[in-house]
Amino acid sequence: MKKLISLCIPALTLFAGSDTFVQNHLSLLKQHGGCTSAAADKLWCRFTGFNSAQKSAPPNPGVYLGVTTFVQTNGGSAVTLGKFTRLSSLAVRKSGDGFVALIATVNPQNDTGKAEVARLAPLVRGQIEGAAKPEIQEVGLKGYIGSLPDRAKYPLVAHKNGFTLNGGSKADLRKVGDTWVSIEVPQKNPTGIWVTVFAAK
Repeated sequence: MKKLISLCIPALTLFAGSDTFVQNHLSLLKQHGGCTSAAADKLWCRFTGFNSAQKSAPPNPGVYLGVTTFVQTNGGSAVTLGKFTRLSSLAVRKSGDGFVALIATVNPQNDTGKAEVARLAPLVRGQIEGAAKPEIQEVGLKGYIGSLPDRAKYPLVAHKNGFTLNGGSKADLRKVGDTWVSIEVPQKNPTGIWVTVFAAK
């Protein structure tokens, strides 16, 4: 079950990394995610540097695994964040003179793949926090993840702090230190934001 954080503010239809809608949600995530100034050096707290991210080269082609949390707009009182629990992927490939990407939940349909995702999710979080990169042991899941770059189709469009890509959500992807961080806002009637911190490829 996903861990949700709730914030009662009116939803806005426009999205930019600096707008009030996103910033209010990030403030709540920082407060309830344990990312105080003393803990901001933890890799999984890198989203706290999202606003100050500098323009960088695009992500290298391949697949990055990450962990995601949802910051909910209207859900009653705030719920303390326990862990980032959803396993996500950022797939990137070269396309012509630019790059295309896909940010998606790692969600295999077979039971063995789902069991492997359940095993990997906390290990990927551990990697983000400094542990060794986990090996994908289930052959089907390894093949599925390896196929993701071929499915990438949304152009990475550069802006002064990073890149945007527009799929089912409007995503803002920025490099914070050596860590890629994305914020996604649904295209229609947003009820919150998805925040993902990706481990090294």
